Formats: sequence, C-alpha cells, structure tokens
Amino acid sequence: MQTYKAQCPICDGQFTLSGIELSEIVSCNECKSRLVIKSIKSDQVQLAEAPAVEEDWGQ
Repeated sequence: MQTYKAQCPICDGQFTLSGIELSEIVSCNECKSRLVIKSIKSDQVQLAEAPAVEEDWGQ
C-alpha cells in the first residue's frame, strides 16, 4: 500500500495517508479539520477543506 505526504490547508500540519481515493474525506491529525482529497500525484496529495455537512431532512 502506497503512502502519501499531505499538508493541511487549514493549519499547515504535515501528515501521511495510505489507502486513499480521490474525493475521499480525511481528517487532519493536528487540527482535526475535515478535508477532501482533491488530487493524488506520485507521493503528494492535494487537500482542501471539505464542504460543511448539511442536515438531510429526508425531503
């Protein structure tokens, strides 16, 4: 399983990820922000802040 380097766009914390897919939601190890994987290139991952989860009222 490949390991990727990632940097949080919120707190600039650096961490590693493995077993990931494009558009997957992950959490920063330092600030606990929810992040979405925007791109995966060689051993680098580009992250962005995940959209807020809106409540589903079943409508």
